[in-house]
Amino acid sequence: MTSESGLTDTLLSICAEKEVRLVVVGLPLSADGSEGPGCARARRIQERLTAAGMHAVLHDESWSSRDAETVVREIGGTRRGARDRIDAIAASLILRDYFSEARP
Repeated sequence: MTSESGLTDTLLSICAEKEVRLVVVGLPLSADGSEGPGCARARRIQERLTAAGMHAVLHDESWSSRDAETVVREIGGTRRGARDRIDAIAASLILRDYFSEARP
C-alpha cells in the first residue's frame, strides 16, 4: 500500500504535468451510509491535495466496483482477469456520477 504522502505527491505531479484542475476522491461509504477507515483515508488524501493547492472533492463511490464488475461481465470478461479494467471502469463511473450531480 502506498503511503498517503507518496500518493498525494504522485497525484500532484501527474496533475501538474497534465494540467488537471480537479481531483475527485472516492469516498467508500458503507451500505448503510456510515464511514469506516477507508473514508478517513480518503478525507486525509483530499485534505492533503487541497492543502497543496489542488481543487479536490470527495464523492460517494458506493457500489462503483460492483457496477464495474457488471460492465466487465456484460462484455464477456471475468473479474479475475480484469482487475485493472474494473478499477478504471469504477473510476469512470464515479466521475460520471460526480459530473451528473454537479450539473445545475
